[in-house]
Amino acid sequence: MKTLSLKENCYDVVRLLLAATVVYSHSYAIGGFGRESFALWTKENIILGTIGVLGFFGLSGFLVTASFDRTQNIWLYVVKRARRIFPGFWVCLVVTAFAVAPLVWMASGKSVTSFPWTGSESALNYVTANFFLKVNQLSIQELLAGQKWQESLNGPLWSLQPEFLCYLFVVAVGLGSALQSSRWLLAVVTGCALVFHIVRVIGGPDVYPAIPGAFASRTWGPFVTAFMVGMCVYAWRDSIKFDWKSVAFLFGFALVCLKLGGFQLVAPVVVTLIVLLGGALISARLRTDLSYGMYIYSFPLQVLIGALGWASGSVWLFMTASLAASVGAAWLSWTLVEKPCLRRS
Repeated sequence: MKTLSLKENCYDVVRLLLAATVVYSHSYAIGGFGRESFALWTKENIILGTIGVLGFFGLSGFLVTASFDRTQNIWLYVVKRARRIFPGFWVCLVVTAFAVAPLVWMASGKSVTSFPWTGSESALNYVTANFFLKVNQLSIQELLAGQKWQESLNGPLWSLQPEFLCYLFVVAVGLGSALQSSRWLLAVVTGCALVFHIVRVIGGPDVYPAIPGAFASRTWGPFVTAFMVGMCVYAWRDSIKFDWKSVAFLFGFALVCLKLGGFQLVAPVVVTLIVLLGGALISARLRTDLSYGMYIYSFPLQVLIGALGWASGSVWLFMTASLAASVGAAWLSWTLVEKPCLRRS
């Protein structure tokens, strides 16, 4: 039997796989290939990308809580978290608005001189309106008109605001000693969050007013809950014993729920446990962390690939092109932006 270790794991690899699931799901939507195969297999129970984001939040809850526990300085912790999120995000906004978007604009046959660089719903406004993580402007004027995907220019960015707010929640929990002497309190609060999540899934929109804050949101609720489960796992890590059989059982249980129904009820717990326990069974560390860059760049690059008509005949070709482009952008983001900023923290 094993216990969770912050050194012997393959969480770097797991993050890449989770980012790849998001690219997979978005390939169907942005490329106009209909419903994804995984969603059809689960009878529309859930898409694979949603499971990937749940895994991100659960893993983040574990690792970020560990970071807070090691730092022992609230200001330094907040600065570290801000440097991990904001520099890459800001550069992504600029690249998306002033490089990717004009290319999408010209791909539709319009002149670059007519591109809305400034003004209402412009490229500049896209950067300033979304500067503090909350996505207030989804696209740039009529940029996506006529495209197979017309809802947003960079869909995944919505998750960065609740992610960063979760980082601040860790501070509140740490100050209340809920990571150590009062960790049972964290377990109780996480249990309440899970109950709210289950009630929301079962009751639907009619129960939203009765559920507090973020847990009422159909977008925030499951992911905030997964983050809290990750925090709980960290707080109780010394008491958790597992092996391959434990992870295989969880995986089998997840498959049954996916096929027969009910997966969304248990997803924040099951996905988080599979990611954390499964990722701790193998030790494999990477020298670069491309997952964040893949996550924030893949969507606009897929929009561009779709606008250019590349690999439009096959979802797998589209997906391969998307992965290749996003990995390249992620490497540049890590090398030129993320890593230098992290060195200063």
